[in-house]
Amino acid sequence: HRIVEAAVALVDAGYGALGVVDGHGRGLSQFITVGVGAATISALGAPPTGHGVLGEVLRDPRPLRLADLTAHEASVGLPVGHPPMRSFLGVPVRVGDVVFGNLYLTEKRGGREFTDDDQAVVQALAVAAGIAVQNARLYDTSRRRGAWMEAGREISTSLLSGTEHEDVIALVVEKACHLLEADVAFVATGQPAGLHVEASCGPGEMVGMERLAGALGEVLAGGVPQDVSVD
Repeated sequence: HRIVEAAVALVDAGYGALGVVDGHGRGLSQFITVGVGAATISALGAPPTGHGVLGEVLRDPRPLRLADLTAHEASVGLPVGHPPMRSFLGVPVRVGDVVFGNLYLTEKRGGREFTDDDQAVVQALAVAAGIAVQNARLYDTSRRRGAWMEAGREISTSLLSGTEHEDVIALVVEKACHLLEADVAFVATGQPAGLHVEASCGPGEMVGMERLAGALGEVLAGGVPQDVSVD
């Protein structure tokens, strides 16, 4: 949001947005805006996903500057209730060699068009933004790694200090649930009567175990991690 605010201020735009590219690189997973009121955003419904002119910068990640975005061949028009927009400047934001998102600026104040200087300024901001995002990701990775190491030390200490077996398992589940930001975590063991949940963490009771039994049985039998999608 601060990146978009800075871009709007630097080039005197009426509106700005940062579209974050989804994991497949074919659409937008987030759309952070500046200049459009909350009531208008709510009335417009679902945010853009990368169609029309916005998708041009997505498909061809190079700066795009237009005097009238509605006249572009890729334009699909603006939805009812959308603020009028004509002048347009779109610039990709890269994190390393990967496009993280696109900065979009529209409606340069005074009815003017965006200039070469505006484009140069926004491109420089996009470089700085990419570095900031990369640094934030590195910090988050370092923080998470440190948290996992601390959890490992706490569990090892519990084992070595003679803590009851059940309490250690409960601690493992609690740490995994918290560090993975999971809704539910549990430890299940194989018993003659089937799978038995030793400890769980999360709201409500454990449900749907019979649907997971096959996959969990394979994990127990083979000792190989599995990522299982279940409705």
